[in-house]
Amino acid sequence: MISRHQSLSQQTEVSPFFAPQRKRSLLIGCMLVAAMSLSACGNKEKKGGQSIAVVNGEEITQRQLNDEIARANVPAAQQEVASKQLLEALIDRP
Repeated sequence: MISRHQSLSQQTEVSPFFAPQRKRSLLIGCMLVAAMSLSACGNKEKKGGQSIAVVNGEEITQRQLNDEIARANVPAAQQEVASKQLLEALIDRP
């Protein structure tokens, strides 16, 4: 029987799972997982395709240009001229 004068720490045993060394290891592990998760976040979106221009550190890819040509419904005979104009428009876009 536990007497009234014993402290709470004397009344309860510490589980070996929560021993100070394991607590510290668990905390460090959780911090590493959180750091890796956050480092994966960010605006590092891969646009795909060959880079044809870089404006203020942002790449413009051939795929983006092809998408613009497709949206504009440019006839095949005019695609060469239109691609130059659309590339300039992509470069000038804010």
